[in-house]
Formats: sequence, structure tokens, C-alpha cells
Amino acid sequence: SIPALHISSAYPNPFVDGLSISVQTKIAAPLTTTVYNMKGQKVYTITHALPAGENKLQWNGLDAQGTKVPTGVYFIRVESGEDRAIAKVIRW
Repeated sequence: SIPALHISSAYPNPFVDGLSISVQTKIAAPLTTTVYNMKGQKVYTITHALPAGENKLQWNGLDAQGTKVPTGVYFIRVESGEDRAIAKVIRW
């Protein structure tokens, strides 16, 4: 069975200018998306109010200050309440 919160895809991966993240949720709820670099530093975060089902989120590869993040590995963490999911992506 599918968990209450699931990242079904993050593409393209590796990415250059932007990334599309497909997230499945069992219930409508606020969802927080946070991007971390390899050092575990938070580089970007946003909260969405999403309906239940498949949802598409976008990340343009910019940090919280609007600067393009350097090439490297990043972790996309989505969470809603006690549920969370993580995807590893590469900025090319």
C-alpha cells in the first residue's frame, strides 16, 4: 500500500534550471517542502495547501535568497504532520 505521503518522482534528475516533484497524499493537508544541501543546511522551504491525491510541485533551483544553488546533491523533504518523504536530486 502507498504511504500517507509519497514522492513518486522528481525529474529531471539531474536537473539544471528546475525540478518537478510529484507527491501523493492520502488526505488534504498543508505540506512543507524543504531542500537541504549535502551539509544538511536548509537552502529553501515553502508550505503548500494541497488536496488529496497526486500533486505536482516545482523547485526552480534557487535558494531562499533567490540565488541559483551550486551544482551538487540536494535532498527534497516533504512533510505533513507526522508523515514525511525524502528524494535525492542532483543539480547539474
